[in-house]
Amino acid sequence: MTMTAENRWLEIRALYEGGAANCERLAIISGLTAKRIERRSAQEGWTSPEDGDAARFGRIRGLQEIALAEVDASMEARQGKGFDKTRMETAASALKIVEKLLDTERASTLARQQAERARLAERDEAERARAGAAHKQEDAENARKEQEERDAEIARILESIEKQIDLIARSYACELAGHSQGREEGGAGRG
Repeated sequence: MTMTAENRWLEIRALYEGGAANCERLAIISGLTAKRIERRSAQEGWTSPEDGDAARFGRIRGLQEIALAEVDASMEARQGKGFDKTRMETAASALKIVEKLLDTERASTLARQQAERARLAERDEAERARAGAAHKQEDAENARKEQEERDAEIARILESIEKQIDLIARSYACELAGHSQGREEGGAGRG
């Protein structure tokens, strides 16, 4: 991919606005290769936002397991002794909170993904526009060259016609000169 100043600014803006700082984006901005950045990040143990998302989901899933275990425990306690309404309500509330957390995380992740897709679409559209402009410029250049070739061909044709006219004019002039000389000679010989 050809790096332009516009591409760099698009990537810088995406990072500024909270886009994912993936190796490709960092490569565009830094001028380094994505592989080099990947190697360095692996060597130094860098964590990406995606890793953070996975960790958050893991913690929420862990909370969900704890809440489910609490519901199961309160259900077992109900079978053995009596129904512990407070414990059951606490477990149900914990499950609702965990579900809300999951929903919030999913929505947040989806929003980030949509923003990233929109940014990529914007970048692709800018690339297509640049390619289209280059293509139009190339088409205009080709049209100019074709016009020059047509003009040169017309100039050759006109030059050939001019030579033909000149040849015909000279021939006609010679013919007229020959007739007038013949009359003068004929007239002079009679007199």
